[in-house]
Amino acid sequence: MAISSNPLRGEDVRQKNEKLILHAILQHGSISQSEIVSLTGLKAPTVLRIFSYLEKNGLIQVNEQAQRENGDRKGRRPVYFQVNPRVHYVIGIELWSKQVSLVVTDFAKRPVYSRTLVDDAMEYSEQLYRHVADMITEAVDSLSLDQSRILGIGVGAPGRIKVTNGEIIYYSRIKNLENFPLGKRLEEEFGLPVMVNNNASVLAVNAFRRGQMDSSRTLLTILIRTGVGGAYICHGTLLTPQGRTAVELGHLSVDMHGRECVCGAKGCLEAYLSEVALREDAADALGTASLEELDERIAEQEPRVLEFMKQRAEYLSVAARDLYRLFAPDTILIITRYEHISKCYRDMIYRTLQEDSFCHKEQGVEVTASVYDPEEACRGAADLIFDAYFMMEQ
Repeated sequence: MAISSNPLRGEDVRQKNEKLILHAILQHGSISQSEIVSLTGLKAPTVLRIFSYLEKNGLIQVNEQAQRENGDRKGRRPVYFQVNPRVHYVIGIELWSKQVSLVVTDFAKRPVYSRTLVDDAMEYSEQLYRHVADMITEAVDSLSLDQSRILGIGVGAPGRIKVTNGEIIYYSRIKNLENFPLGKRLEEEFGLPVMVNNNASVLAVNAFRRGQMDSSRTLLTILIRTGVGGAYICHGTLLTPQGRTAVELGHLSVDMHGRECVCGAKGCLEAYLSEVALREDAADALGTASLEELDERIAEQEPRVLEFMKQRAEYLSVAARDLYRLFAPDTILIITRYEHISKCYRDMIYRTLQEDSFCHKEQGVEVTASVYDPEEACRGAADLIFDAYFMMEQ
């Protein structure tokens, strides 16, 4: 974002300070005016005026529980405030080729409605869009939400995304989804702001914030489902060069003479680690009927199964090593739909990095594993809207 050379008007400064204080109240859950003065550096009369404005307009309210908990303090007791959770709502959505999930959060970022729809017959872009639009309408009607209270719709979508206009550039597993103007169509139908990013990106944002990571740290997230996606967060900021999603992990080549990928190249990570590839390879090598069965056999520590997973994990560890050399993240997070598969990948990556001369032993790298949760992905998508709402012009 370019820094404007034009001086800020008084109204601009007032609005910036209001958003600054409101955001601080949301982040802390409960806070007093004196704490806001210390936190922001704003003068006490300014903070008092803004608190009065926010309370009058229903954006904040006294936190009665915090008042009771501090009721035995001697002297003048501070008044603790929180955001009014019912003043605004945000819709978060996450899409896959056969699945759409939706969560509505209140202004305190707490989920108040959730639904996941699975449709194995969903093959075309228009089918996907109608599912999304119908689910939004159903959620709004179910909660009897006034549209003026909805801040916007955040979407985590598969494939390559142009985040500047919410366009899905390409996703091979849904027909006619190339250059699909998802953001524009949702804005036109619902009259609300819409922001779209990649699935891995919204999951990374959610993990970074709800994992309470220090804002100075860096996080590389690797998401494995029908494809292999990635996201990199540096100092709290998601990497999106030139307004497009980044870290196209699935099409990093780990074997230039290897399997042919759907993208036309050979040896791509996705060709070995996507759920389809892993399921088919496990069926051939181990006689498993599903990834659920594979995960159970990993938990039972079957030697043949562990050796099979070690071979698959080596592909991912090679890619992770190269990404570590490029980005040097403090934390690498592996997400799949299966607990023990995630842990196999985590363990192999950790061992590979510990043996790598480029890994700073004194700094270290944390490698963690998680199980994909559509509600958490939707909450990360909702955060796209919260970020836009609180973003202050420079």
